[in-house]
Amino acid sequence: MALTQAQKDFIAKVGAFAANDMKKSGVLASLKTAQAVHESGWGTSALATRANALFGIKADSRWKGKVYSAATKECYDGVNLTATEALFRAYDSWEDSLADHSAFLRENARYAAVIGETDYKKACTAIHAAGYATDPDYAEKLIKIIEHYGLTAYDAAQAGKGANMDIIQDFIPKGRKNRPGRVNPTQYVTIHNTGNASKGAGAKSHAAYVKGDAAANLPVSWHYTVDEKDIYQHLPDSEDAFHAGDGAGDGNRKSIGIEICMNSDGDLLKATDKAAELTAFLCGKYNIPVENVVQHQKWSGKNCPQLIRNGKPYNWNAFFVEGAVVYGSEHGRACSGANRAAYHDADRRNQERRYGKTHGKRHILRRQGNPGLGKETKLDCQFRQRRQGGHRQKRGGDKFHQQPRQHSQHKIPDGRRRRVGC
Repeated sequence: MALTQAQKDFIAKVGAFAANDMKKSGVLASLKTAQAVHESGWGTSALATRANALFGIKADSRWKGKVYSAATKECYDGVNLTATEALFRAYDSWEDSLADHSAFLRENARYAAVIGETDYKKACTAIHAAGYATDPDYAEKLIKIIEHYGLTAYDAAQAGKGANMDIIQDFIPKGRKNRPGRVNPTQYVTIHNTGNASKGAGAKSHAAYVKGDAAANLPVSWHYTVDEKDIYQHLPDSEDAFHAGDGAGDGNRKSIGIEICMNSDGDLLKATDKAAELTAFLCGKYNIPVENVVQHQKWSGKNCPQLIRNGKPYNWNAFFVEGAVVYGSEHGRACSGANRAAYHDADRRNQERRYGKTHGKRHILRRQGNPGLGKETKLDCQFRQRRQGGHRQKRGGDKFHQQPRQHSQHKIPDGRRRRVGC
């Protein structure tokens, strides 16, 4: 059946809001839009028209806003519908309802599996399993709406650069002591070095350790491990971890922990570059300000990340530069106030280290839009492509050859490799 103009307008309005909200809340835009369609009858239900409520969220004792009493039907036994009267949250506008939907999901720990999930089928299944609705077919109905009306387009609308970062999800099993499962509001990113210089101590081996029996009953966990080839994710971003050494402080409870491998047989420069790219990606995804990208040392006083703090492979300010070069984002820059001089000095030395003294200077001037450089050269083209998200390239003789991306052959438990986006 073809959509009416009113239905098209409803999807366009809700979908646009959901796409913008997704980067901040982690709630998949297609899920939010499908729920609004289903729960409000395309915005025509009594709740939607009289109370501006698109999601049918009940008003319990925690709700301090307006309420609306309405008849509803619940399926308590999985088969029969029971008519009942209930109080629902009411709003001044649909926009308020859409915003409160995200806040409701993020504030309730039982919806942790929904936040940050990028697969719409899994997101629909997770929200149903968490008890959002008693309808036994709720997840299937949402999936059908998403697929029939092509709502995944709104998931891609705000994905942005870094959406195709290759991240291997290999989560710590639920129920273990090193997976506490509390909600993480993702307000900070905390950078670590692993402290393990042993040969073979790359991302894959750390993933095996943190999932294994040796760590199962210890307060030790973090979100990502990065080496020169791979990024392994051990916990959903929406869950807290034991990585900052500050107990119930903001480091453990409100930050995403990234461990950079320092194994002697690895490539520290490439691993640190990759961690900088991941940091910029996460900052863009969760709208984390650059001042909230911090060292482990901030939370516990530990000398960590010890290599970066000692200028290996480059210093802390240059770490931000790497994120900026790849993503062209303010989230990758530490260039305000007292950091400005250090930023530019680190930038100059970093570009000279990577491209040579002459070409490094041209790169900085070109990036700043200097009009005196004349026609763009092949080297300038390379830099521009890299800033715009192209593959990193290397020089070979008189030509520039594209350096192929390296992909891990490691398989996660369900046998599939996942690509994680915003």
